[in-house]
Amino acid sequence: MAMMDGSSYSEEEHARQYYISQVPLIQESIRKNFILHPYFSHTAVWRGIRLQDLYTERIKTFASQRDEAGATGYQIEKDKCKMLEFFDSNGFRIPKMLGVYRDKSQLIQRLKELKNEGNSIQFPIFLKSCHLTQGSNEGTIPLRSSALTGLDYPESPLRQWIDEKWEQRGSDENRPWTKYINPLLKMLEPGVAIQSSFSGLPISPEDSPLEVKVEVVWGRAYLGLFSDYHDVVALRSDEFQYIDRTEDGFAFWTYKADSDRRLQWLTNGEHNYMNPVWQLAERAAIAIGIDEVRVDIFINPLKPDEPEINEISLSSGHNYFFHAPFLAKAWSGPLLALKRRRNRMHFTTPKENRPGFWAVPRVKNLGEEVWEQNLSVWPVKSGDNLNSDRDSALDVVVGSASIADTS
Repeated sequence: MAMMDGSSYSEEEHARQYYISQVPLIQESIRKNFILHPYFSHTAVWRGIRLQDLYTERIKTFASQRDEAGATGYQIEKDKCKMLEFFDSNGFRIPKMLGVYRDKSQLIQRLKELKNEGNSIQFPIFLKSCHLTQGSNEGTIPLRSSALTGLDYPESPLRQWIDEKWEQRGSDENRPWTKYINPLLKMLEPGVAIQSSFSGLPISPEDSPLEVKVEVVWGRAYLGLFSDYHDVVALRSDEFQYIDRTEDGFAFWTYKADSDRRLQWLTNGEHNYMNPVWQLAERAAIAIGIDEVRVDIFINPLKPDEPEINEISLSSGHNYFFHAPFLAKAWSGPLLALKRRRNRMHFTTPKENRPGFWAVPRVKNLGEEVWEQNLSVWPVKSGDNLNSDRDSALDVVVGSASIADTS
């Protein structure tokens, strides 16, 4: 258990004040920009629910909806190929797609063609298993052109990797939701996506592209995490907080955060790199219609206005320290409002004793799968107001309800 000192209490208060500053902006997003896909409207929620429990309750609904209605909305993340195709077909910036293959022989033929195309292809390229999204499953491999030699031989290293991953099934072990998600992962169709590498300079401490993992709630980017810095948390106030998460570090045991200047250039120079990042993450979440999502985004130091999406997560395992309980409040509050409206529940607390008021999210009245959505029908970008075409396709769940700040 982490020790609590005076600085830790100060960090908790800072996180609480930051949450309070974000509530009106989340409210505005719910009222003006955001429409919830019905697939994500069933998460069980209660006052004081923890972030980890929210993920677990969400994934429980993935299992029940698959059993009861055959719904596969979870594949917007758990099938990496459907995720990439969703973003690519709807015009989001991602590293260039070179193909998705559900047939192994077609994949091998395409790799042979890429080898012959020579200089027209920028190496390395990446093979990404559609059905293996967890990092521990090792479903992604970078390839240089030399690795494409010997594809005619089943014993070549690349052919062996393809054969092994094609037969492997995904698993997400040692999580509270393992027993609910693993059966769904085993249902995924095998396949491989071929994708170009990100063209930005690899300037992170890991000698890889600079990546920020953005948590978005109700269409509002709440914070970003630079995990390669172990960890730097970016806030919408242009503040960067360093939290040492190595077990021999003082901050690991005290939850103390320090102001960090290593990434301050992202916001205090000629260009603000973070604003396009926040906007891209918000557009992705609004497009999916998801109440909470982590959007992992690459930053190109030479192109401040052109960040690119790497991937998303519906069940992040990152520790946001003192921000975690407030992120859970921001996510669960509107869900509680929706639950109360649907159940026609009433408050017993006098209105004047309720300091917070959450808007009730609007819910799409559509039957399409999450990953099938076509944004040419409803073009979405953060900051847009809902138009009449969208309004006509909404559920009757609209309006607002009061939610205490302690929900």
